[in-house]
Amino acid sequence: MTSEDERDVFRRALAVFGAESQWGMVVEETSELNAKINQHKRGRASVDQVAEEVADALLVLEQARMMVGEARVDRIRKKKLEKLLQYVVHAEQNR
Repeated sequence: MTSEDERDVFRRALAVFGAESQWGMVVEETSELNAKINQHKRGRASVDQVAEEVADALLVLEQARMMVGEARVDRIRKKKLEKLLQYVVHAEQNR
């Protein structure tokens, strides 16, 4: 599936289920990811189980990105990525 095909699926999901429902799914899927990470840290969930929840969260987060504006999110993400790079460089220099 191409990225344009994926975008089409996300747009269709938003059209069919509505934004309110999809916001609920964002909360649900990110909560499940949080729980699965905690289980993994305690040795009660496998990496594959965490990966499954990551995939679910990414699907709904992409829809959230569309709902709040892709350009807006991308602009903020770029700034945050640049800030992360600064932290990494600083940490590398102070090892």
